[in-house]
Amino acid sequence: MALNEKLAGQQWQRYCYVRDAGHLNFIEKANRCEDFFSGAQWDEADRAACREGRRPALTINKVLGTLSSIMGEQIDLKSEATFRASYGTPSGNADTLAKVFKYIGSSNQLDTVRSEVFADGAITSRGYFDLRMNFDRSVTGDAVITHLNPKNVLPDPDASEYDPDEWKEVFYVKWMTSDDIAYLYNEKDAEELRIKGASSWAYGYDSVDVMRDRFAGGSVNGAASSEADAGVARLIRVIERQYKKLDKMKYFVHLKSGERKEIPHTWKKDRIEALLASMQGELVVDETIGERIRWTVTADNYVLHDEWSPYKHFTIIPYFPYFRYGRTIRYSPGDLEQFI
Repeated sequence: MALNEKLAGQQWQRYCYVRDAGHLNFIEKANRCEDFFSGAQWDEADRAACREGRRPALTINKVLGTLSSIMGEQIDLKSEATFRASYGTPSGNADTLAKVFKYIGSSNQLDTVRSEVFADGAITSRGYFDLRMNFDRSVTGDAVITHLNPKNVLPDPDASEYDPDEWKEVFYVKWMTSDDIAYLYNEKDAEELRIKGASSWAYGYDSVDVMRDRFAGGSVNGAASSEADAGVARLIRVIERQYKKLDKMKYFVHLKSGERKEIPHTWKKDRIEALLASMQGELVVDETIGERIRWTVTADNYVLHDEWSPYKHFTIIPYFPYFRYGRTIRYSPGDLEQFI
């Protein structure tokens, strides 16, 4: 789209509220849990004291062994989804659904993705899938299932239900190259963001990646090492927000059964009238106020995308091993020593 200070500013303010309303605490806990899993269980002050006293900082990593066994059990005993027709009804639809599910699972290596999400849940207490359509390989689209870093997903801080259909919003933060933005959104915004990557940002350090999980580890200085690297360095923080918003909605209502079905917002008037005519008076159109999902993507003070979502649900699907009214199992960093 283009530079939009007002909308980008509103999104940034909401992101900051959600980030500060518990998500930073989760990141602190998740980092500590991952350190314990990888064996980095000593505080630097204690390690320095051991070096000064010429004593080894010995770690017997029981966390790794225990969780490795649990993750191995998940791989060995994972469940399989099946579809069965109701008693006395033909099995054709169920058989078709079973084949479609197997195709989607096979094309997405779903067993591996499930194991990765389970590992995220076991280690950090939160894991996330993402399910959306992708049109790179086919013009009709493919269902793509991926797993997301739970530290980059910000759920609705005011929600208390597990089911994301009961949430009002969800954020996903990712780091992209200027080339990615040019390909997915538009070249003009990508070029301006590429230039900003080496200068100043309207919303401060948090607009650019400073610390993240990656092979290189550590921090990033916010600029590419050379002009040639500018298109491949993932330095632009992109904030993707899916949130519910009231809107006037149209529904088809079947007069005999009373069933109501939402009319896609992309349907034009002539298409709706053609369907009504073909149903010979069995369908009518009902208009009412309802909730729809708005999808807004920003990078610093640029709005890259702001449209109604093509999906009826959030694309992000959570997995929480334990959940109690908005709280996943949480230990404070100081409590984790009990697992050593």
